[in-house]
Amino acid sequence: MVGTIDAALGQQIVDAISQVVEKDINFINKQGIIISSTDKTRIGSFHEAGYEAIITRRMVMVQNERNFEGAKRGVNYPIIIDNEVFGVIGITGNPETIMKYGFLASKITEIFIKEEQIMGHYESRKKMIQHLMNMCIYEKGANKEAIEHMMQRLHIKAGELYQCIVVETSKKYADFIEIENRIYKLLGEYNVELYMYNYPNHFIILIPKKRMTELKKLMPRLDEYAQRSIYCGIGVPETLEHIKDAYDSALLALKYAKRNEQFIVDSSELDIELILESLPKSTKDKYISTVVGSLTEEEIELLNCYYECNMSLKETAERLFIHKNTVQYRLDKIQNKIGINPRNFKQSIRIYLGIYMKGMQ
Repeated sequence: MVGTIDAALGQQIVDAISQVVEKDINFINKQGIIISSTDKTRIGSFHEAGYEAIITRRMVMVQNERNFEGAKRGVNYPIIIDNEVFGVIGITGNPETIMKYGFLASKITEIFIKEEQIMGHYESRKKMIQHLMNMCIYEKGANKEAIEHMMQRLHIKAGELYQCIVVETSKKYADFIEIENRIYKLLGEYNVELYMYNYPNHFIILIPKKRMTELKKLMPRLDEYAQRSIYCGIGVPETLEHIKDAYDSALLALKYAKRNEQFIVDSSELDIELILESLPKSTKDKYISTVVGSLTEEEIELLNCYYECNMSLKETAERLFIHKNTVQYRLDKIQNKIGINPRNFKQSIRIYLGIYMKGMQ
């Protein structure tokens, strides 16, 4: 297979060599066409000596310009990396004088090409990772075979448990680029590859479950810098094939973190909150309206205190600085209003859930 170089990269190579060699430099592609040059008038012309260097895979010297079409006096070095020919570097001038620059020109070119190959591989891998994550998180009924194939190409082991972290930066945060760079730096230090940016202010990160404890210790560094302008939700452990469940639970944990102004919340630490967050808004609104919609703020404050005191009339009275009988009277009044007895454990659960959901609004 013969390697190819585009004109933009070829011009970078030409410019870099010319700064060292201080001669006119050409980059000639595998068809023998000059695609980049310090002499712009020569770009697009055929260079017979360069083409011969491609075919023979050897340096071609031009002593007499009449012997090669489109060539000037000089030397032409084929660029061969891992047995692939990528093109030819032509140096214009007296061959005897400039031959000493051949090795240097070849090495400069090799550095540029290898760097481009590394970046190309890196960018290609990043795109594959983003495509895989998009398929797993957003595409309903994504092709299982396609997911498995991509995992194999990325050398991701099937069956391993991951946890999803959704990081949200506050829209009020002015220096978004700086915090973005800090997130990427942290991921780089931790060698995390499975992540993507989700417009406008979300980062979705997948971490192997076995490494989560270590990362959670590092995450506060972001909070210290951004000063409560970042919130994080951590999802339940799932395999990559079912990571959407982890993502959904991470979003619920993120919502809880924002509402309670906590930097990071793990969905495993939530119980009733996770269940209630997952309910449709219309369902919650209807329940709130039916069960506690008619209660006053004063009555809800009484009930909150009552539940904090584990439904103890005595403790509730002491905390509110009122008589025990007053507490009992007010609870009876609430029962008459909504038809649910707050002193009956099973019935009281209904009231508690209604108040809790009302506080989530």
